Amino acid sequence: MRAYVMLFASLLGCATTLGPAPDTSTPPALRPRPSAEGQPQPTTPARIEEPDPPPAPDPAPRALLERITIGTASEADYDRRRWKHWSDADGDCQDTRQEVLIAESVRPVTFRSDRRCKVSSGEWTCPYTGETITDPSKLDIEHVIPLAHAHAYGAATWSDEQREQFANSLDASEHLMAVVASANRSKGAKAPHEWLPSERSLRCDYVEDWIRIKARWELTASQAEHAALSRYLDACDRGDVPEVSAPEPELEPSEDLLRAVVEASIAGYDGNCPCPYHTMRNGRRCGKHSAYSRGGGDAPLCYERDVTPEHVEAFRRGRTQ
Repeated sequence: MRAYVMLFASLLGCATTLGPAPDTSTPPALRPRPSAEGQPQPTTPARIEEPDPPPAPDPAPRALLERITIGTASEADYDRRRWKHWSDADGDCQDTRQEVLIAESVRPVTFRSDRRCKVSSGEWTCPYTGETITDPSKLDIEHVIPLAHAHAYGAATWSDEQREQFANSLDASEHLMAVVASANRSKGAKAPHEWLPSERSLRCDYVEDWIRIKARWELTASQAEHAALSRYLDACDRGDVPEVSAPEPELEPSEDLLRAVVEASIAGYDGNCPCPYHTMRNGRRCGKHSAYSRGGGDAPLCYERDVTPEHVEAFRRGRTQ
């Protein structure tokens, strides 16, 4: 019996050694498991792009006006040749004038040739008069802030590159506008306290455009201009139409002022016998031998009746320099 038990035990021992030995190099929990065919596999979550924040609203015209400082006009000479225009910044053969015509036409423009460099027709509404124009030759491209005005109020110290950028800027739609040529020329270099568009319904837009451009380019304004812009904004807020105020009548110069102008003119004459009522060295009156009687560019003013407003202005300017 004992022999059978020992034989059975030996057989059991052999059974435990049958088959491959278990792999103990990697714990079972860490071994990769083949996935079932067709079973969806986990994926890395896609990154959700955050939307761009909305652009900040433009400051109100009143806030922009407060940024514009009051200054006096520069006495430096204005040279239009230093304000290069029109440029072709992107090299597509359409210069700044053509770009504005294309952008502001209310219907697709046509071109003079297949190269599409020059506009031959379109449809534009003049922002100064309200007129509808289809022939671009009747339009000027208007600098809302005239170049000469920009020069006088902050741009006199700019480099030629800055002047060209200002003269050709397409960054804001209000900077350059296609307008009827006659309206552009009647405006000249006048500021809003001196000129407003004839189309009354467009005046508030014009005033706000002027303020935006001045603030953007850090230009200054005269005292009269700044006061008028503030008054215009008040009118627009009320729903009224801004009006250019009539210039205050100039007061007649006093007799003392006229006499001072004459005396300064005589004092500035270097020769003998400036006026008929002066005396020559021999004691006789100058009369017809005076510089005044002979006339000429260097003749002094001798009588108050000869003084003009221009003489008064020059006299005042000389006293303040």
